[in-house]
Amino acid sequence: MGSFKVYIIIVIFLIITLDSFGQSDCIIGYKYIGQISSDSIIVDSVELPTTLFIVGWKEFARDELFRKHSVIDGIIDCEFASHMSCDFCGETDKIIESVFKKGGIGFYPVLLSIRGSKKSIELKIPIENIKFDSYTGEKGIKLIVNLGVIKI
Repeated sequence: MGSFKVYIIIVIFLIITLDSFGQSDCIIGYKYIGQISSDSIIVDSVELPTTLFIVGWKEFARDELFRKHSVIDGIIDCEFASHMSCDFCGETDKIIESVFKKGGIGFYPVLLSIRGSKKSIELKIPIENIKFDSYTGEKGIKLIVNLGVIKI
């Protein structure tokens, strides 16, 4: 009977310890917005970095690091979901500062696919030129990554 009590105490201790020290993972929605301005070039699509790229995990396949999205009339407006990480738990201002602005890259790479050409244009938009914001929508809080006007 004595070993049963010890067993119960150990199980209770483990449950409390695991609950106290367990790490939460969260996912946050984010939205790229912007406008492409050009007198002579029409952009059909854009490839934008995912949160895997932003946090510096470059060992993933390119299609996991970047997402391709259609551009209509020069407008970039696409929504993504982050990967699951504790980096996305907490206040949105903290997430913007510690992940989206910091990120370890200093810039956001943007790949533009040109209509009627097999060539693409790769741009590096400095983080200081990007505006970050957040809003609460139907599905919770979303971050906005505003690339502004991209002149090509």
